[in-house]
Amino acid sequence: DGEGLSYDIYTTGWTPTMRWVTAGDSATLDRLTSSLGAQIKAALEEEYGEEFVINSGCFVVVSGSVEKDCAKLHADWASEPIPRDLVFTALTPLFDFPATVGGLLWRPHSDPEPEMPLLKHSYSLGEAVVFDGKLMHQTEPFSFDGMPEGFERVLASFSFCAKSEEGREHWPHIEQVLRDQTQHYYVTPSGPKASPRKPPAPFPIAREEVRELGLGSY
Repeated sequence: DGEGLSYDIYTTGWTPTMRWVTAGDSATLDRLTSSLGAQIKAALEEEYGEEFVINSGCFVVVSGSVEKDCAKLHADWASEPIPRDLVFTALTPLFDFPATVGGLLWRPHSDPEPEMPLLKHSYSLGEAVVFDGKLMHQTEPFSFDGMPEGFERVLASFSFCAKSEEGREHWPHIEQVLRDQTQHYYVTPSGPKASPRKPPAPFPIAREEVRELGLGSY
């Protein structure tokens, strides 16, 4: 960006209107954590009585509606070997949202049955929702009809994990999830990890790669 900060942009195949603008190096993550993430980290450490690591930080941007069939129930840290109470996600809005903008839907650990209604958290400026990485959740579907032109829903999102020795056996699984989510820069309990970026591929090559993945037909 204009301040020399570095970001990587990720998408998913099932929510085409959503982008994850992720801190791409230590300076950028430090900027995010100094303003928002550090306060949440301190609250987690006070609650659990142990040191936590901020693994990654990003902005979750929605440009357009989130249709019902595009909002998927999922866990951010779905890797089976990772237990509960070890990894966490935090979400907080950067500004007030209109009442029609979707919140966070979630299923309590105690209600695993699919027919149980999901609970809802409504985002509020100045508050962060922090939840276990194994919690099943999704974006509440909503429409941008009637929104101001150019409106985007923006959340700041952070991933955390406990740095306790008791969790050391799970560190490789934590790193694998982080590598899958944020390929170029993330922080593990043992320290930061970075990988070099490939130069942009020529358009014909990129087009063939997209076609092979089944993500487009152009």
